[in-house]
Amino acid sequence: EVVAAAPPSDNARAALQERINNDRQNMHKLQQLRVYLQAASQLFWRGEYRRAVEILQQVAEKCEGVPSGEMMQCEALRLCGHCLIRLKQFDAADRCLEMCMGVAKTIELPALIANVHIAQGQLAAQRDPPDYPKALENHEAARVIAKECEDISAEAAACLNCANTVGKMGDKERGMELQYEALGLRRKQVADAQLEIEEAKKIIEETEPPPQTEPTDGEDGEDAPADPPPAAASDDPRQQKRRRAMMDVASSKRTLQEARRAEAAALANVATAVAGRDGDVAGRAVDAAALYEQSIEILRSEDSFTDKQLELAVILNLANVYDNHVPGGHGTGVEYRRELDEMVRKNVQGKEGLPEVCGVCQGQTNPLDMVRMSERGEDDDADDMTALTVLDCMHCHHSKCWTKRKETGKGCPDCVKDVPADAFV
Repeated sequence: EVVAAAPPSDNARAALQERINNDRQNMHKLQQLRVYLQAASQLFWRGEYRRAVEILQQVAEKCEGVPSGEMMQCEALRLCGHCLIRLKQFDAADRCLEMCMGVAKTIELPALIANVHIAQGQLAAQRDPPDYPKALENHEAARVIAKECEDISAEAAACLNCANTVGKMGDKERGMELQYEALGLRRKQVADAQLEIEEAKKIIEETEPPPQTEPTDGEDGEDAPADPPPAAASDDPRQQKRRRAMMDVASSKRTLQEARRAEAAALANVATAVAGRDGDVAGRAVDAAALYEQSIEILRSEDSFTDKQLELAVILNLANVYDNHVPGGHGTGVEYRRELDEMVRKNVQGKEGLPEVCGVCQGQTNPLDMVRMSERGEDDDADDMTALTVLDCMHCHHSKCWTKRKETGKGCPDCVKDVPADAFV
């Protein structure tokens, strides 16, 4: 004899309803925090690091104790660490990333652990003095973890950071190999995202609802019976599939934007490595300039995230490469310097454009003026007092003056730096 199950008691029903309500509240809270996290990410790419830090700290705090909020908390802490590195608040960045690593290990997500290692490696490389062995240790660990879990984005980022660190440690050839490997991975990301968008769009086309037809008169003059009403959109499997595909398109477009920005960064780093190789200076300069210009073209396209800091760095390098090393490139170099001056005025706090006095010799630089070729010197390769070099601190010096000062191990006199500044970081 089958005994019917007893209906749930009032207390059980109340507990179930309370659990459902709590789940809904948590989901709503996570959705709100995701919106804030995305806003902070956009601020980061625009270079508004202080505002991003304020939002990210709030997101990390509000994720505390929220069911399934650990992953978002980890993302917020990691991005906050990157912001603090850019702001040169290294001790705060260290604490932030240590907390982030703790959360990542607690939830046992290899991709997150790899990304935290990358951030910690960047922190070690940016400190004064830089700890390149520690940076390389972190980047290599990230590379191994990312490869094991098949996270192409993290693997490419780790590979790129390994390349930069190895190059700074003196192994330029190995650094070049890793730069090209990172560029290949970034391009694979772009291709994968583009394919996902195409596949989702195909599904949207295939599931497009049929056009509505007007009712027609029957043979006896009376209205023909109307078609049966369509199933509710929420119950129609085709429309559910269509909605999922539309969401996939939006998600893949964001992935594509980040992949394209990352591809532009990889191109810029390859260009810097090419410019630093041994051999024909003019040939290397022409090749590097072409790579930098590809990078700028991608950064300014609609399918790339805006990254003003990267754009600023690439324009800076184009100005330097053309003015100092590309034969007949002085005019193009000045054009890029004018563009750089305008960007500095708009995007760099506390800067009023490129300075007009060389910090080494105190002579006039006139960075925005075109100089007649007859005044440039015969070899057109920074061998006179008209070719200029702009540093990453946005101070501008005569290239001849800067080269001599750099050989003594001194940095930018306007910044009172103790180590030589790099044009591109």
